[in-house]
Amino acid sequence: MKEKDEFLSRIESELNRLEFQHSRIFENSTSISPMHDADFYIVLLRRLYRQLEKVAGYDSRVANLNGEYRDLVVKIKIRDHFEHEIDLEKLQSTDVTGFPEFKNYVFPAIANVKIVTSVFINKDSAFIMSGNFKWDLYKDHKMFINLIKKFASFYPFSKNKLMANINLRKFKKYLGVVGLTLNLLGSMMVIIAIGGIPCTSSTTCDGVTYKLAYVLYPTLLKLGLGIIIFGFILQLIKEYKMKK
Repeated sequence: MKEKDEFLSRIESELNRLEFQHSRIFENSTSISPMHDADFYIVLLRRLYRQLEKVAGYDSRVANLNGEYRDLVVKIKIRDHFEHEIDLEKLQSTDVTGFPEFKNYVFPAIANVKIVTSVFINKDSAFIMSGNFKWDLYKDHKMFINLIKKFASFYPFSKNKLMANINLRKFKKYLGVVGLTLNLLGSMMVIIAIGGIPCTSSTTCDGVTYKLAYVLYPTLLKLGLGIIIFGFILQLIKEYKMKK
């Protein structure tokens, strides 16, 4: 119980910091701009989400929760291009539909508007916008708070539930290599299983002589052929997964 209380207390403290930083974005401050506050707000979002993302790697309950909020959490990467240098050529355009502020500054025919981590606030809405991402400071913020609270409620987390899935994903990653290795192994077994008998041959009417080969190890031959077929199946699965 002590560990759980400490974990919940830490999460609550981080959520309080996020809420405080969220409120600062809306304050009319002359010393700190809303842009600076929004930037730090996004940093706090990422710190909280990284904890959930890490646990989602081994607890199926958190992994399912992460998938449930997929459309929300993908927008947390809103600052990524800012952190890794901004390339305006590759930066995707921002959808400014529904923002009357732009009518005074942007000609309606211009569709290729690019915005980098900026705050837009009016009476009814407030957004942090960057590239093709748009974080709603009302709706998305509340959803994220609920997400983290649900995540915290799962504590203590299970480290065994996703082990089978993790191992399966690792296996799928190497399906092609495993399939090729099995093909080579099976081929070697077939070669060993079939051999010629010295001084044994057959001559046709045309005088052509053929050396005769026999199955020396029937069981080894069957096993080798089975391994070859299984190897091809793994490679086909790998190709299907890549196309899918």
